[in-house]
Amino acid sequence: MGFLGRCLGTLLYRVEIEGLEHFPRSGPTLVLVKHQRNEDIPLGFHYVLTARRLDSWCIMKHDLAAPHLLGIVLKSGGIPIDRDRPMRSRRYFRMAREVLHAGRALVLFPEQTFFVNEMGPGKLPGFRYLTKRAAGDLQVVSVGLDYIPARAHSRLFDRLFGRFLKRTRAIFRISRPRTLSPIETQDQNSQAEFLHERMGEIARLTNLKYPHAVVRRVGVTKSTDI
Repeated sequence: MGFLGRCLGTLLYRVEIEGLEHFPRSGPTLVLVKHQRNEDIPLGFHYVLTARRLDSWCIMKHDLAAPHLLGIVLKSGGIPIDRDRPMRSRRYFRMAREVLHAGRALVLFPEQTFFVNEMGPGKLPGFRYLTKRAAGDLQVVSVGLDYIPARAHSRLFDRLFGRFLKRTRAIFRISRPRTLSPIETQDQNSQAEFLHERMGEIARLTNLKYPHAVVRRVGVTKSTDI
């Protein structure tokens, strides 16, 4: 995964990191990341996660655990979750929570799917499950991700050199860690408020607006909400 991120960062993207010093080097850390495209994962893995610590895990859609991918994502710390049939992923949800509470870093895309150049709603059930029953404080880091297309050149230049010399800027902006206390993780309203604030923070870091209202309670959980 790191090799793929390095190749993408060399050939197709010009990666810039703002606030890398804010990323905690140790301790239980939940990393909430804006999801724009597939390249988010390898670029973030190489330029953000492994640049600060080597005990990072990531919740991912189960399609990335397909056999034809040779287990590359799983071997890099991926935890597959089936969003359409969440009950089949119960043991992986438990694994993700254990990883986080054991003092490691865990990446979560709170929108749970792509929202290109706009903010989707933060999904509360997964966040609530991962953070509840924490024995101590959890560090929560927000990461905005902004892709800026390369400047257009002449038609002749584009024909001769193509996109390899027109690398898109990929800008990761990392917030200072926020603390989520055990008392807050036991209160549903506090969890909802905390996630809502972090979604607004992710939007600001991505130069977007977060138009969604805070969701304080979740009724019957739909399969797409997990």
